[in-house]
Amino acid sequence: MRHLGCHRLFGVLDFFDPLITLVGQIGQIVLEALHAVVGGAIRALFDTVLFSNLACLIFTPLESVAEIISRIAMLFSQRSGLGIA
Repeated sequence: MRHLGCHRLFGVLDFFDPLITLVGQIGQIVLEALHAVVGGAIRALFDTVLFSNLACLIFTPLESVAEIISRIAMLFSQRSGLGIA
């Protein structure tokens, strides 16, 4: 096409091609930065909610297990007290 006298058209395209590439690269960098910031914020909030009170996270299941065991023991003692053993 250059040999057919379209030098001016290709000169304009040669100018706009790097410009379009630059805009595309900037858009990609902005999207990656946004993903990193939003991901970091969500991770920080999740860690805060999950690990803010570790004592509750650890002792609540233990208390629940102890409660279940005491209720089972109470049920067995009531059954044996009724003579149904």
